[in-house]
Amino acid sequence: MVGCLEVLDFLRGTAWWPPLDGAVLLLETSEDRPPPGTMTYLLRSLAATGELHRLAGIVFGRPGGADLPVREHLAYDQAILRVVRDEEALHELPVVTNVDFGHTDPIWTVPQGTQLRIDPATSTLTFLEPAVT
Repeated sequence: MVGCLEVLDFLRGTAWWPPLDGAVLLLETSEDRPPPGTMTYLLRSLAATGELHRLAGIVFGRPGGADLPVREHLAYDQAILRVVRDEEALHELPVVTNVDFGHTDPIWTVPQGTQLRIDPATSTLTFLEPAVT
């Protein structure tokens, strides 16, 4: 499941909220550069509903559009890990960050609805089936 952080937050409580049970959540920010705290709040909301605990993994796109300085990326990683590891103790949940997809350049188009394996040790994502037939 791929989603722009801000748009996903807008969908909360609506008929368009995606099913997240067993999903790998691929999140990215828009070119509006929401602060890392926005990530914290979204993940805390997912934790409060139990959905964070039912995810199969989190992949986070390089934040802030194409122009956010690299030195500012770490704050997003810290926000994710603060909620996932420190607050929710989800030490086994795979988390990969700083991936080139979403509102960034270069951009990697991510297929929807395909099986995906995350290997945080090697920072790799492997699609286990074709995206198109």
